[in-house]
Amino acid sequence: MPTALAVLVIVGLTLVAWSSARGAAEIARAQADALCRQHGLQLLDQTVSLRAMAVVRAPWGLALKRTYGFDVSADSVNRQRGTLVFVGEQLEGASLPMPESVP
Repeated sequence: MPTALAVLVIVGLTLVAWSSARGAAEIARAQADALCRQHGLQLLDQTVSLRAMAVVRAPWGLALKRTYGFDVSADSVNRQRGTLVFVGEQLEGASLPMPESVP
């Protein structure tokens, strides 16, 4: 019986972690889309990808720091890399290609 309970707890925690990761990725995608629209860029593939994750100390305690990458274009031809950095659910930083590298 304890083994079955342990398996259920592990499965439950895995589902919670997966759901949290999907939610965070959707928030990152929406932020990337808004950032691109604000700067007149096109978010290519309409997706972001997790590039790095770490546990960091935040003002409210320990939090996950997630770095997402995404591709943008000013002319629908040339691909450039953008990044978003979140601590918890708060956007900590963002970077887009430099204006001179975007035609």
